[in-house]
Amino acid sequence: MFKRKKPILDFIKSKTVINERGCWIWMGKRSHGYDKIQINKQERFVHVVVFELTKGIPKNDVSHLCEDRPCCNPEHLADMTRKENCRYKYR
Repeated sequence: MFKRKKPILDFIKSKTVINERGCWIWMGKRSHGYDKIQINKQERFVHVVVFELTKGIPKNDVSHLCEDRPCCNPEHLADMTRKENCRYKYR
């Protein structure tokens, strides 16, 4: 996985702004509204990297409970199937 978890998480936090809902809004590169970062020459979604660093490898998709795509606050992220995510979104 990651050799240096803390430096990566510290770097990610340094590139975010916290909004009124507690979202860590990624201020770096984005693609289709989603947060992107390059680690070991591989482009990754920031929210997935944060999830892996704080909660482990997800079994499904990493979903935004806050429904804010550039958010990478681990408290706003959940491991959900696409079906669960759709149900959550349209509740």
